[in-house]
Amino acid sequence: ATMLRSTAASTLWPLPAAAEDVRVWVRGLVCGFCAQGIEQKFSSHPEVQKIEISLDSKLVTIGLREGQRLTDKEIDSIVVASGFSVERIERR
Repeated sequence: ATMLRSTAASTLWPLPAAAEDVRVWVRGLVCGFCAQGIEQKFSSHPEVQKIEISLDSKLVTIGLREGQRLTDKEIDSIVVASGFSVERIERR
């Protein structure tokens, strides 16, 4: 499985566990360039602590910072601004 991992901030020590993980299945996510565009859009939001992208499953997992939240509408807007569309959003 192809998996890209990134953190929104440079780290010299382990980050605390994300308060919430949001799983977003994205239509049209087929290559590393696609993943990079989505990663850049989400990383620009201070609520986002980490991003994991699986090209095989077309899944973007967004780790949010403690006490932070992105609504489904905000997530959909970010994905659309990246040139893709949301198939499904799941929170855990």
